Formats: sequence, structure tokens, C-alpha cells
Amino acid sequence: MPGQNLDAEILIIGGGPAGLTSAIYATRARRKTVLIDKVMPGGQVMNTALIENYPGFPGGINGAKLASRFVEQAKSFGPDIRMDEAVEIDIEQDAFIVKTYSGQITAAAVIIASGALPQYSSPRPAPRRKILQGRAFANEKIGFIWDSVVTKIIGDKKVEAVELLNKKTGEVRTSPTEGVFVFIGNIRQVVSGAGEGATAAYYANKYLES
Repeated sequence: MPGQNLDAEILIIGGGPAGLTSAIYATRARRKTVLIDKVMPGGQVMNTALIENYPGFPGGINGAKLASRFVEQAKSFGPDIRMDEAVEIDIEQDAFIVKTYSGQITAAAVIIASGALPQYSSPRPAPRRKILQGRAFANEKIGFIWDSVVTKIIGDKKVEAVELLNKKTGEVRTSPTEGVFVFIGNIRQVVSGAGEGATAAYYANKYLES
């Protein structure tokens, strides 16, 4: 087996669905597993209000609840889960030296499961986005302000309004509101992340067996 007297046989960087699934498969293969994430495990899925296309949940499930089940199942197999962030990876003979903010971790194999960065991949809405857009347009309680960005949140002890800049006309105006929810970007499919995590753990285990 590559690497002896190491902190981990398999080090997983990232605590989203992919990383947690890797941890499940790695620990079930009886590998000494360490998972690190710079925030609480769960990933971007925790910010999703409703996930309707993950198998096993007719009617859908709240993203935070699904993430908590991922975490609960992963922890049941005993991986070492730490809140830390990798800043550099070096290779020394047959071991990986991963430097983190709190120190360093040596591992025989490393799985990088840092997740999908928020991004806009296409101007054409994907089918899932079309479904959500249709629901939003049909909701009388939701209004839309197009071609504009928030440049300032106004308020003393609470939110009172936002300053908006129209990107097409350059017009700046103030819109009264009592709250602001910030969410920029999108996340990849949870099921694909879990599948990739399982595959990564499988090949990491095969590498350690060689």
C-alpha cells in the first residue's frame, strides 16, 4: 500500500454531496479517511429550498435536510471530519502533503471534491430553471425587476430599501423592501455529485490496493 504512517489513507477535500459520498465509500472500504471543508459539511445544496429530482423523496426535500442526512450517514461510518481549508498540495515520494490553515495532513490518496462554483453556464434556461421560472411568474406575490443589480442595501438597524442600477439605461432608483436574500449562481445536480464521489472513492481504494 502506498504511504505508511500517514494521517489518512484517503483525504477528501470538500464536504458537499460528492465529498460526503466519497467518505461513505472510503470508510466502508475500511480506509482511514479524513474529510476537510472550510465550512460546515453539506455544500451548496444546503441553500436550496426544494429538491424535487433526487431519488427516494416523492414530493421533494428541503436542501438543508438532505444535506444533514448526507452528513449523518457519512458520520455513522466514522470518518474524521474537520473544519479546515486546503491551501497547497505537494507530493513527496508516494505521499501527498496537504497544507491547510491549521497545519498539514499527509495522505496516500487525495480526492478533491470542492464542488461546483456558482456560475451562469448558458443564457438559455435549463429544463429545471424553466419549471421554477414558470412557478415564479404564476405567483402573484412575486414581482420582477429586469436588467438591474443591487448596488446598495439601505437601512439602519434593519433593511428598509435597496438601491438599484439598471444596467441597460444607467438609471439608479430606490426600491423599498424589508428584507434581502442574496443567492448568486447555481449548483450542479446533487445526484451527479454523489455519483462522482462514489466513483472517486472506488478508484482511490483501487489505487491503494495496487
